[in-house]
Amino acid sequence: MTDESNDSESLAAVENVDRTPASANLTTGPIWRSILTMSYPLLISTVSNSVIGIADVQVAKYLGTFSQAAVGVGEQVLFLFEVIIISMGIGTTALISKAWGANKVSKAQILFVSSLAFSLFLGLILFLLQYIFGGSILQALGLNKSVIKIATHYLQTYCWFYIPFSFLVTLNASFRSIGDAKMQMMVVLTVTILNILFDYLLVALKFPLTYFGTNGIAYASILASSCGAVFGLFLFKNSKLYNLRFLNSQSVNFEYIKSIFRIGFPAAIHRMNWVISVFVLFYIFSACCHSTAAIAAWSIGIRIEALLFMPLVALSLSVSPIVGQSIGAKNYKRAYEATIKVTLVGVGLMLVASILMFLAANFLAQLSSLDQETIKYVTSYLKFNAVSEPLLAINMIITGALQGAGNTRYPMIVSIIANWVIRIPLAYILALKFGPIGVFIAMVVSTSFSAISIAVYFYRLNWLSKATSSLIKVNDLSG
Repeated sequence: MTDESNDSESLAAVENVDRTPASANLTTGPIWRSILTMSYPLLISTVSNSVIGIADVQVAKYLGTFSQAAVGVGEQVLFLFEVIIISMGIGTTALISKAWGANKVSKAQILFVSSLAFSLFLGLILFLLQYIFGGSILQALGLNKSVIKIATHYLQTYCWFYIPFSFLVTLNASFRSIGDAKMQMMVVLTVTILNILFDYLLVALKFPLTYFGTNGIAYASILASSCGAVFGLFLFKNSKLYNLRFLNSQSVNFEYIKSIFRIGFPAAIHRMNWVISVFVLFYIFSACCHSTAAIAAWSIGIRIEALLFMPLVALSLSVSPIVGQSIGAKNYKRAYEATIKVTLVGVGLMLVASILMFLAANFLAQLSSLDQETIKYVTSYLKFNAVSEPLLAINMIITGALQGAGNTRYPMIVSIIANWVIRIPLAYILALKFGPIGVFIAMVVSTSFSAISIAVYFYRLNWLSKATSSLIKVNDLSG
């Protein structure tokens, strides 16, 4: 965890110049109001982001099977690279929200400039890495040569996306940090609408040219994100975070960048660890009896489950700035209580959703497939995972709170143990005896471990002692 004591002291005078109360303050007033203010715009943003992926897959069908496969595989590679920039946004949220909660507006403004410079630098590095090594990554997956050729061109075009994307990640993280979730929602909705529009114009309708192919999907994302960045900049100029005199290279503080990296790097490992473990599960399913039906069922189950994740993602994102601002304002009780209340909301929602998913498992499976073996495995997947959905809510929301406090290391450690010590070995062992159902059991066990580990750590308040350099007991917070 990076505390203010680790930040640069060279800006101490600047940090305390402007202590004007923030216009979007999450540290005062009813906690439920703060939760609602942050959560509903972020839910709309989360849904909008998922719609873009659906639109990309939908228009790819006009290009043929090889192109559709290339887009699907390419997006997995893209996600691995995007995770790095997204994770650095977690560091941005933790530090800016902490400064904003302490009413150190000038410090928050310098943090924004430093984060933006760092993010754009990462975007440029990822641009080069994907352009040079994207094809090699695809070849390592042992795919069809035609698919590799199309996907390589797709990735080489798509790499331009990282420049506006890096700007948007920092901008949206900064909006969340100061409590302006509506601004992020407006930017995301703009990008979503334009991306879908460009998808259909460039690919489905072949306007204005006829030979874009899969590159049309890449161009759609690049154009939409660039327009979103321009629109976001316009909104930013009307934000209290905007300060013209700080928007120059001399305002970039490398100590702040180090702090952002120290928080963001474990978050990146946390996310990449999950993505890589998914690829390993793919090979375990491939070795099971009825492997084709098992993989198909897994893919269907993940998509159905992803619909349930959206409220959790929104709640996780909303609790981070509330906790960060509260810690900055030294209102530790509010940080603790906000996390408890958001977690209870998440658990309640997932409890209802999991009961419905369990009861409707066979019905949903029949809607998703005509193959009886696949239907059987989809039903099993949904019923087993329905048991762990409330636990997943605990894991995701408390992890979001810890990230708001700048504590990303412990969730990373829990994720590594859950995936590589529990899920993968247990899935392999149980798959030998029970087939695909054994893998589903391993998923439930590892999710339970993660939730219990995170909840115990949160209750013991180690996260607050690291965030504040002072020991705070549960009794002090509940009184």
